[in-house]
Amino acid sequence: MNHGFMAGLGMAGLLACAYSPAVAQDDDKVLDRTPQDCISTNRISYTKVVDDRTILFYMTSQTVYRNDLRQVCPGLALRDRFSYSTRNGRLCDVDAVTVPYSGRAVPCTLGEFYPVTREEARALRRDPDELNAIERSIVVEQVELPPEEADAGAPE
Repeated sequence: MNHGFMAGLGMAGLLACAYSPAVAQDDDKVLDRTPQDCISTNRISYTKVVDDRTILFYMTSQTVYRNDLRQVCPGLALRDRFSYSTRNGRLCDVDAVTVPYSGRAVPCTLGEFYPVTREEARALRRDPDELNAIERSIVVEQVELPPEEADAGAPE
């Protein structure tokens, strides 16, 4: 095997290890993607309705949770508001949010609370027409890679 190749591979591994902590420090921490069954209502800073099935919960800790309701909730996106009540200061995946709709309240059951990054939350909140315009502006070209050169040295 080519020693130059192995040395380069080893150097790439060292650089990757050295770079990883810097990335983690820039982000302050790695996002734990474990879904939560409940969140504390006193830690909710604000919410944003994405569509008739998705709500973002922005927490005072800078964490954002995406909640995908168990079913489509008619009028949620149109009204862009909902209410809830809790008994113990926690909002859980078995609780329901209520959407005022044509003089009656429509209850909709929450799902689990999935942590997302702020960038992911912003992408969810974007207008679909804006996303389509972004996709249309991306140019994709196929390229052909040069063939790999055969190792000139004999196997060691």
